[in-house]
Amino acid sequence: MTSTIDPTARKNLAQISKVLTQITSGIEFDDKNPSLVPINDFVNKSISQMSAWLLEGKYHYYAFLLALKLFGQSQTSRTRRHNTMHTSF
Repeated sequence: MTSTIDPTARKNLAQISKVLTQITSGIEFDDKNPSLVPINDFVNKSISQMSAWLLEGKYHYYAFLLALKLFGQSQTSRTRRHNTMHTSF
């Protein structure tokens, strides 16, 4: 048994990771990932299903919302730092 993942499997896992990240973020794909825009119907349906599942009480809903908010803030500050670094040259 090999301990490495072949390039095709690695690429597929990366794509799955992108989709799961979008679903958990509650955001559909945009122009940053144009090849994944066609699956936005699936992403939106999955966002609704995940939200309903969370509202059933399987996880503390407010903790989840806080995590999303903090994740969004960290993404915003990272983007600001990135833009500042590139515009200061």
